[in-house]
Amino acid sequence: MTLKIMWLHSHITNASGSSKFLYNVLKNLSKFFEITLFVQKPITFFNVEFKKLPIDIITLSNSSTSDLNFWLNFSSEVKKQKLFLKDQSKNYDLVISSFFPMNIIAQNLGLKHLQFCFQPYAFFWDDDLIKSLPFSKKILLKFYKKLFKNLDLIATKSSDTLLTINEGSRNSIEIIYGKKSIPTYMGIDIPKNESKKNLEKYKKIIHTTDWSPLKNTLWLIEQFSILQNNFSNVTLMITETNIDYSEKNKALKLIKEKNLKNIIFLGTLSSDDYSKCLESSDVVIYSGFGHGITTSLFVLECMALGIPPLVTKQCSEDVINENTGYVYNNDDEFQYYLIKLLENDELRCKLGQTAQKYVLKKHSWTNVGKIFQNEILELMK
Repeated sequence: MTLKIMWLHSHITNASGSSKFLYNVLKNLSKFFEITLFVQKPITFFNVEFKKLPIDIITLSNSSTSDLNFWLNFSSEVKKQKLFLKDQSKNYDLVISSFFPMNIIAQNLGLKHLQFCFQPYAFFWDDDLIKSLPFSKKILLKFYKKLFKNLDLIATKSSDTLLTINEGSRNSIEIIYGKKSIPTYMGIDIPKNESKKNLEKYKKIIHTTDWSPLKNTLWLIEQFSILQNNFSNVTLMITETNIDYSEKNKALKLIKEKNLKNIIFLGTLSSDDYSKCLESSDVVIYSGFGHGITTSLFVLECMALGIPPLVTKQCSEDVINENTGYVYNNDDEFQYYLIKLLENDELRCKLGQTAQKYVLKKHSWTNVGKIFQNEILELMK
């Protein structure tokens, strides 16, 4: 008899690493279990791909934690969803939750509860993220954190099994929730490709952003303007998983003021265009910061294609300095390492090959699926 699982998730509305992670895990687990995905609002990213999965998808409402309306009606929305899902739960053997507030709903369903916590809920627990927000949002978050953080703490501590994304998140979870978790790591769905060596003088840098301050994209554009004084034959390509026009307009203004050339905004790319764009790149840059960020799926996908990374210390879990890429601590180190990578084809190729071997060995969706499958079966004993 096939095990029946209800999976509760908040929203899938942009090309984030968590959305890709969820898609690939569901794709893997649906081979072994009967799964229904319950989401708080309609899927708008990868919606065609999600609908092709052999799972049922049920939408609970029109808003989630990314919408102010949801927070204004938090108690009534959660209560309504609890009642509906409680009725649904009699048809299932196990509940899996991912992202607040789905963990607090899952806690009340009377089923064994496996929680997947990508990281402690950032809007409650990531001080770097909160500090980077406008004053009005800080005040709102402070208010909502006071009201609801204990619900998050209790639900996470009460889960029967707790999985997470990597070692950095495992450490944060133990500090904040006082509970041990099991890392699944991330898989890579970019096709394996031979490491390439671009011997042309013209080089391409790639970066991804959702235009949140934590991605530090404005800083990167500033650094690119300095780079062009020493290395003019370079293009900065920026993919966008989400567009905050207020932040993007600041970037466009900065580009105009400095009269910068060769910066290309790519928007959100289709799967085919995404792969082709990554393959054409020479260096991948992650300039983000924040306590919850220790690795990046985007960086791992580039590494799998033999593209060496240049990343901040906060995002260095999978980047071994001077082995699989470079980790910088300040502006001077950033410029030094970047020019070194762009000027030295042999070095860039060598780091790319090492990065590729590392990622393809450690990061596999099959391995991720096996960890989930084993923990589900262990929990159901």
